[in-house]
Amino acid sequence: MHSGKKQAFTGFVLLCMLTLVFALVALKSPNIAFVALLLLSISGVIFGAYRVFCFSDDWYRAREEKEQRWIAKHPRLTLCVVILSAGGLLWRTIDLVRSFIR
Repeated sequence: MHSGKKQAFTGFVLLCMLTLVFALVALKSPNIAFVALLLLSISGVIFGAYRVFCFSDDWYRAREEKEQRWIAKHPRLTLCVVILSAGGLLWRTIDLVRSFIR
């Protein structure tokens, strides 16, 4: 099994557990928000099942090769995205810590 397929399967299992939790919460207190989240998570489970069980390992390999070619073709843009993502995560962490200190 390809590593991308393993990741998709892990996401599918987590979505199934999340759907069960939303179903239990929606049964205990039938709030429109919980019912909406339940329907959203059910659609996520259906999409996850389709992606795990209908896509072949060749599709995951081709997708990974395409991503590697794009990264090799655009190294500066990839570096910029990584730096901005790390900076945003650091900024959010510092902001969160400062809000707890106040």
